[in-house]
Amino acid sequence: MKKRFWNKRFFMIAGLLPALILSGIPAQAETAGEAQAVILQETPAGGETAPAGAADIHAGADEEETIPAADGTESAIIIEETASGNGDVPPKTAGTIPEAEETAPEIGETISRSVLSEEAVLYGAEPPRISYMTHVQSLGWQDWRENGAESGTHGQSKRLEAVRICLDPVSSLSGGVEYRTHVQTYGWLDWVKDGAESGTMGQGKRMEAIQIRLTGDMAERYDIYYRVHCQTFDWTGWAKNGEPAGSEGYAKRLEAIQIRLIQKGGEAPGDTENAYRENQKVTYQTHVQTYGWQAESSNGQANGTTGKAKRLEGIRIRLENHSTTAGSVEYCTHVQTYGWQDWVRDGALSGTTGEAKRLEAIRIRLTGAMAEQYDIYYRVHCQTFGWTGWAKSGEPAGSEGYAKRLEAIQIRLVQKGGEAPGPVNRTYFKKADSVTVTRYGRANGRQLMCYTLEDQKGNLAVIDGGYENDAPMLREIIQKHGGRVSAWIVTHPHPDHVGALNAILEEPGNIRIDQIYAVPVNEERYRETARAYDQFEVYEKFRRLTKDLENIHYVSENECFDLLGLKLQVLHAWDETTDELDADLCNNGSMVFLLAGKQEKMLFLSDMQKEAEIALLTRHRDELNADYVQAAHHGNWGATLDFYGVLSPGTVFMDAPGWLLQENRGYDAWRLKKTLEGRGISVLTFSSAPNVIHLH
Repeated sequence: MKKRFWNKRFFMIAGLLPALILSGIPAQAETAGEAQAVILQETPAGGETAPAGAADIHAGADEEETIPAADGTESAIIIEETASGNGDVPPKTAGTIPEAEETAPEIGETISRSVLSEEAVLYGAEPPRISYMTHVQSLGWQDWRENGAESGTHGQSKRLEAVRICLDPVSSLSGGVEYRTHVQTYGWLDWVKDGAESGTMGQGKRMEAIQIRLTGDMAERYDIYYRVHCQTFDWTGWAKNGEPAGSEGYAKRLEAIQIRLIQKGGEAPGDTENAYRENQKVTYQTHVQTYGWQAESSNGQANGTTGKAKRLEGIRIRLENHSTTAGSVEYCTHVQTYGWQDWVRDGALSGTTGEAKRLEAIRIRLTGAMAEQYDIYYRVHCQTFGWTGWAKSGEPAGSEGYAKRLEAIQIRLVQKGGEAPGPVNRTYFKKADSVTVTRYGRANGRQLMCYTLEDQKGNLAVIDGGYENDAPMLREIIQKHGGRVSAWIVTHPHPDHVGALNAILEEPGNIRIDQIYAVPVNEERYRETARAYDQFEVYEKFRRLTKDLENIHYVSENECFDLLGLKLQVLHAWDETTDELDADLCNNGSMVFLLAGKQEKMLFLSDMQKEAEIALLTRHRDELNADYVQAAHHGNWGATLDFYGVLSPGTVFMDAPGWLLQENRGYDAWRLKKTLEGRGISVLTFSSAPNVIHLH
């Protein structure tokens, strides 16, 4: 990126001219190495062009500094950083926790970096410039600051989320600056260097501490000092040369930072007491299939593996730094074949080694004064289920009855009654407490909506069911459950939703349906507005087959009832606002409902479209978050992309065959699928049907 500045007839030589004159250094040494950092070009404005060794001129990325020349004219100089020699722009590398779309501006866009000569350093010049910028909650990346200036905020309760640090290079001197941050949930990240980002963005995670150090010749010549403004603790003392600054174990955010370079052995910029506060620490290590015992982790760091299909087989947990606080940490594990083991404490083995038995769940608790002053939180990475929510103080985390291995664990100490490290739902999956949800469809078939629910006692419920020719498949499923359906949900009377039920109601055989739930269609308005694709006659058939039934119930918004042990809450159904629409009444009058277990939720949007979306966001915005979501209208021309951003699901079911997902077919489902997957959301289509989940 090029920047434009205006030239005048005199130049300060990198801020070093007075020192150079006094020391008698030859003029050619004034600009050693600097020609690699900038290229100066004269523009046709009539002014003078600066020599190649001109001062280190810098300003904000979007501003121009205008300085008249002596003759009243103005001349422009183009300054461009190059990637040569010590003038290289540091590569834009991420820390160990990638993710965010937002990135800091490139160094060349916001700050110019001159290469100082070694002679200039030796003959009394100030230390090289240390520059840094921070990413602040809700404010984003701040401007570059340097040489002890404050970066961040204080008094605004804004967390620092990431940082970048740069050191002006010195010709013929090796080295740079390295740094790492302690981040909420993740603990200490890997070291990065020379302008790379450390921390996170877009995850709402606070920085809690930082370490900074110099390398190479720079570490021999200088000390690097830094202090942070920390929630509750205010400004810390000055740490130096890789010492931690901030806090660990208190869940306190960093809010601002200052960094200084001092000649080696020089006086610190201020008080060095209390640069770092470390709370009581919990330390743990796991025994992993194939790899054996892992190195210890502490205070929220992950121990184990993910993505390698390796089971945890044993674990040891202990407390540190609690000599003044009595108490212990106790823990027990659920082990393959053996079930729950006895409680052990303070570094003893729980689980097995050498028996090839997987850990499936764990409980952890504190005792004594430790339990009175702290809560202990923990979460596990579990086969199939991924990372669970954070369990607390003896609650189980993991699964039971599914034969799923634990793969990794994180453990945190939090001040009693303090904020949990993250979500506390979905901590424990017990098969006896779950309802099995199955979605049916054919990869090369037609779009339809057909789901079944089954509890641990074998009771069956059906949602919609598909077309009339899907009835034989449903009959077979129902017969395997003794010919009985506890509940049948009809979201709306389109043929791909109610056709199979119509066929079964017309010829029920030995099938018995305890209860039917449907939306209260305004038959007159539907008839007036129906189009060919509505196939109004399908609704008429449904109405004829059910009008005399005593077991049909027409639902209304906010109604709740039990469905196989799950709570079903109706969030939207056909009402007077639907009657006011000009078209798509049947889709927009669909039943939208939430199924809630003890730990997980699934949201069914049926065939709702944008008009219904507005009503949902207006009246139920805070109730729409769910672990699983059935996409509106098969993912095609249904709810907007922004709407799915509000939902934040982990998995979305798109009731769509392959042809509906092809970009060149003129449908919109492919765009939704691509967008959701780009957000890290799992999308299940008919290509993998039938799909099964267990709703806990």
